[in-house]
Amino acid sequence: SSPPIPPATPPKPAQLIAGANSSKNNRMAGDSGSEEVMKRLGDMDHLFPVQYQPPVLLQAMVDAGMPLADKVHQLCLDRATNLDPALMAKYGLTIEDGSVLALYTFDYGPEFNEKENLYRKLEGVMNARNVIELSQLKDVIYLLLRAMRKLPRVTNQRALYRGTTTKIHTDEKHYSQGNTVVWHRIASTSLDMSVTQQLITNKQTPVPNGTLFT
Repeated sequence: SSPPIPPATPPKPAQLIAGANSSKNNRMAGDSGSEEVMKRLGDMDHLFPVQYQPPVLLQAMVDAGMPLADKVHQLCLDRATNLDPALMAKYGLTIEDGSVLALYTFDYGPEFNEKENLYRKLEGVMNARNVIELSQLKDVIYLLLRAMRKLPRVTNQRALYRGTTTKIHTDEKHYSQGNTVVWHRIASTSLDMSVTQQLITNKQTPVPNGTLFT
């Protein structure tokens, strides 16, 4: 039998407190400039105040300025309602959880800019750690992370694979053995290397043309 799944916990809340924190921010501003300070304020633990309570998904979508929020929410709700009830119960997933997971993979289609899709929107905003745009999306982010934490974990020793279509070269400052690299966004991975290799392979030449992470 599979090991028990840890209970879901909300992102750790934090407050910006005058004194030590403010002096730290001042040092950061002096060392790296105000842009770096704004990026630090865009880290996840600064988005959620103590005793934060998220709104329902539809309200979170409206607050985030998502196009056709009511119609898209209904489509995601319908998809969540059709999920296997036994699996939902097994992992403690609610209809709201299923809806936000469906929203993460929802595609508005060719009539809209691709950046309107939640996956692409989060990719850009979380990478940049733009505190203003993150604040607009924080409720959706919270609901999504809460649902994801209920999904089954990878508990064995198998590797996870992640591919990018960009060639990334190793250097001492970034991707070098022993360095800790933080990606400030949600990243899709696969247990199957061949799936990732397809992503980074040029469809015209069939030659890998990107970077494979394990």
